[in-house]
Amino acid sequence: MRFLSVDLSFVTDAGASSSSMAANLTSNSIDIRTVYGCSLQFKYTGAPEGTMTVEASDDEIVPAASQNWVTVAGSSVVVTGTGDWIYNIADLNTGFIRLKYTFASGTGALTAKIVTKGV
Repeated sequence: MRFLSVDLSFVTDAGASSSSMAANLTSNSIDIRTVYGCSLQFKYTGAPEGTMTVEASDDEIVPAASQNWVTVAGSSVVVTGTGDWIYNIADLNTGFIRLKYTFASGTGALTAKIVTKGV
């Protein structure tokens, strides 16, 4: 059994690298076509307010701006103030996943990690 742990990086809608939660953020996409399960963990500090979701895509191309992303059902969490969250996916049947933060107000800093399990 193989495990992989990767820190996620985030970009703003304008394309700048960031972990500041003062704007909408999208993580890099992760290819999960060869894994059985994964968990996504994020930690946030400060006083951010918004919504974090897990998005998935089954498009056959390497992730790009034109790729179709869909919010994974049940993956949304409302962010208010300092905290953390883990989302576990046991049976993966998609090609790529990523985290998306939709800004509402406030400021904070975000770090995130994905751990995958496969052969």
